[in-house]
Amino acid sequence: MNFLEQSELINAGIIKNNNISEIVIDSTFKTNQEKFELFAVNINCGGYGVPLAYLYLDTYVVSEEQYSNFNNIVHSRVGALTEFFISLHNEGILLAFVLLDKDSGEINAVQKAWHKSIIQLCLWHMEHAIERKLKEKKIKKSQYTIQKAQEAYLEFDFINPNWLPVEQQGKICPEKLISELLGIVKKHVLMHPLISMEQNLFLTKEKIRSQCVFEIYQFCFQRNLYNLWGYLWVNWYNLKDWNLFARAVYPKAIPIAKTTMITELHCRVLKYNYKYNCNRPRLDRLTQILTKELVPDIENTWRRFHYNRNFPS
Repeated sequence: MNFLEQSELINAGIIKNNNISEIVIDSTFKTNQEKFELFAVNINCGGYGVPLAYLYLDTYVVSEEQYSNFNNIVHSRVGALTEFFISLHNEGILLAFVLLDKDSGEINAVQKAWHKSIIQLCLWHMEHAIERKLKEKKIKKSQYTIQKAQEAYLEFDFINPNWLPVEQQGKICPEKLISELLGIVKKHVLMHPLISMEQNLFLTKEKIRSQCVFEIYQFCFQRNLYNLWGYLWVNWYNLKDWNLFARAVYPKAIPIAKTTMITELHCRVLKYNYKYNCNRPRLDRLTQILTKELVPDIENTWRRFHYNRNFPS
């Protein structure tokens, strides 16, 4: 469901297509009887989420007959998301930033639809993923191979290519260091060329990355945490993944949102404020709730904000 044409806010000129620079994407389950996944795309209007579009996505495994049917042009979750995002792009939604969690399918679909836009991973999901990995009791085989160590050394000469992970028992990071490590990672996420490090000291995006990699490498090297360094480089600090989470990647502007909580809260409001008397309605009833109840209420609230006429709660 694309609310672009039906939205009173857009028709009234309060929100214009070419002024939509940042959207927040997330999905939720358990909203309907048919077990469709519900994707919500919200415009970030200064911290207030205004719904732009919804997608019902069925993720069941199709039969071979359905898969080979030429009339079915979409055969995968990524394909469905790509078509959905491209339809928004074709409506004139040209974005600077797209906020989402670290779902490879969503990332690939967004990159195909808005290849010039900057993808920003949700900071909360990132911290949660790292913390969960650090608390794992069983260490899996590291993907930080000799080849990856050489690639890291070619990019940053302060990295020792011979310092490689080895098999060990226990966690990859001591419990007492997790909080400190997460604090360092969060600082790296938020650094930006437009934010001064010291008085009148502004770093380029290249210098920021070099400084961040050096700091996290020294944190691991000085404590002999080779498995931790291998995990951080392979999953976060290599150039490809760095470009997904670091705000410094786009030096001309800073995204407003740090997390996808705008859309997560939107889904929570849907579940607890509008579906309280029907836990998993049929799709037609859910569509009615979205289009006739939830979206109009949000639009009315935003209209009052826009005209500085917010009523007391």
